[in-house]
Formats: sequence, C-alpha cells, structure tokens
Amino acid sequence: MRARGLWATLFATSAAGAACTGGDGGDDPPAGHLRGGSLVMTRTAVTGFDPAESLSGVGAFFAPPGPATAPWPEDGDCEWSSPAPTETPAPTPSPTATPPAIDWMDAGGSLTLRSNENALVLDRFEGPAGEIFYLTRADALPETFPTDLVYDLEIAGSDSPNGVAATTLAGALAAPAPLGIYAPDFPNAGMDAVPLAPGAAVQLGWVPGDLEVPVMMRMTVSGSSGSATLTCVTDDDGFYEIDVSAMAQFPSGGGTLTLSRHALHETKLAADTWLDAETLLTEGGAVLLP
Repeated sequence: MRARGLWATLFATSAAGAACTGGDGGDDPPAGHLRGGSLVMTRTAVTGFDPAESLSGVGAFFAPPGPATAPWPEDGDCEWSSPAPTETPAPTPSPTATPPAIDWMDAGGSLTLRSNENALVLDRFEGPAGEIFYLTRADALPETFPTDLVYDLEIAGSDSPNGVAATTLAGALAAPAPLGIYAPDFPNAGMDAVPLAPGAAVQLGWVPGDLEVPVMMRMTVSGSSGSATLTCVTDDDGFYEIDVSAMAQFPSGGGTLTLSRHALHETKLAADTWLDAETLLTEGGAVLLP
C-alpha cells in the first residue's frame, strides 16, 4: 500500500475530481491559479460519543501562496498508520524545514455563510504571530449548517493596508448531501459500540453521492496489544468492504469507523486570486472488536 499523507490539513484543497466552479459568472480557475483565501467547514456525526455531532469552521485570507495544502487522495489509495500491527516503526530523524512566512489579510470583523435557509457567522481571531483566522463560535450547533445547500459568503471587509474589500461571493461554498450510513447499524446504536465479528469482512452501506468525487473510509482500533488505523478512498457508490485480510490486522479493542464526503468549490476573490471553499461531512460510530 502506498504511504502518503491522506488526511486533510487545516487548509486542505483537492485536485481529485471535485466540481470546481467560479462564483462570479461561472468562471473556472485557470491551471496553477493563485490561492488568496481558504474556508473549510467540517460537520461530524459519530455515534457512541457525547456529543455525537459537532461543527467547526475555519477561514483565512492571505497573499499567495499561503499555508501549505494537502490534496484529497486519489480513488483506490489505502494507508495503514499508528502503525499497522505487522509493521515496526523505525526512527528516522530528519531536519525540520522552516515554513515560509505567510502574509495574512484582514477581511474585517466576521464572515457570514448565508443560504436561503439560514446564516452562520465566523468571527475574527488573531494569533500571537499576527495570524488572522475566522472561526465558528464554540457553541455553534451542527443544525446551524444544513447540508445539501449552496452558500454565499459575505465578507465584512477592512480598509487596513492588508485589508480585503467588503463583498459577497455568490455560491462560494457547496455543502454535499449527508452520507446516510445504514451499515454498520450506527443509527440504532445510540451510545453503544457496534460489535464487529472477528475474522469477518465488514461491509459499509450509505446513500450514493457524486461518483466523480471519492469518499474516505477510516477505521481505528486500540487495545492492549497496540493500535492500528486504516484509511482508504473509494467511489461514492454506496458500498465498501473491508476485507478479511485487512480486518485481521486490527487488534482486539474499541475504536471508530467513519466515512467522509467532501466538496470543493473555487471562487474568484480578486483579479488574480481565488478562494478555495471546502465542506467535509463525516459520519460513523464506535465499534468493538472482541
């Protein structure tokens, strides 16, 4: 299995088949376009935990190229980490490269995501090194960010030297439909972990989505003999099986099994820069391997 960094970073973007359409008249971003902003909304529903659902969002504006990004992995990729029980981690110290300085831009006091059903505000926060982020409020409820909708982004704007002009980016963010996982039977598990039969394959079933954009499956199990995490990417066709050989790599213990769907939308921000706006939906639940 090819080892690569599969999980999305704070400002993750995708080059793997996402539908990318400009918000100002339908312009598509040119190849190698300059990124001047990033917005990532994450909504999670994992049974067996309290709270079972959560919502978070982070946005930022910057002079290109901005923070480093990680692409959504390609369909068919799988990766073991934590490590897999059959692997022995070898320490390989290496020098840590100093990341390039980031010129942060000020978009004013807030950002507002607005659909025909609701509005969600992200407030401005400034970090110790001059970072400027826009974050959802700590008490933001998942239901304040309905899925299967398109959102406009209202930028309050700032007239400071590093300011972003006040504007509204029409259709800047698209939230995909919920996954609707029905196998394993997480919807009826409540606070209980779903038991998985040892030595048997595990089948996942969900409501199919956009077949051009793959989904990400992740299973993590921890026990007295260690821990293991398997992450795989597959078609959003409603079915995936973790085969017997993969299941045999997990230790006995408890963990989680989740599925994630994402959507990336790119909108022209200024004459030569674009905003990458991504939604990540994750569903799943607690599992138990005897």
